[in-house]
Amino acid sequence: MKNFLENKLLDSSYRLYMLSNVDSSHINFINNNFPYVRNIKKRVLSYKAKSVKPDKKIFKHTIDKFRINPDESLFVDDLKNNILAAKALGFNTIHYTSHNRFLREFKKLTK
Repeated sequence: MKNFLENKLLDSSYRLYMLSNVDSSHINFINNNFPYVRNIKKRVLSYKAKSVKPDKKIFKHTIDKFRINPDESLFVDDLKNNILAAKALGFNTIHYTSHNRFLREFKKLTK
């Protein structure tokens, strides 16, 4: 089941975006050490956006840049403050605390 859900998430029928509080050296490390992240081409990186999560400015920048409808979107993050900021803007959210929990929550949302 785990591989099925992970493949479903990365399937091209889902539009994936990265919203990350990183600097240029960290994104290079991430790209080199987590190959699946390279599949996410549409990105808002804090050092380029000049704003960081949980500031609503970076969320609004992402919404505008990619024409995202928060009501039809899922925001996943490991920090509760980022989840709360996304919820305040209307995003569906999953607070990432473990991979198994994430998969269970994601499965519920995609039934």
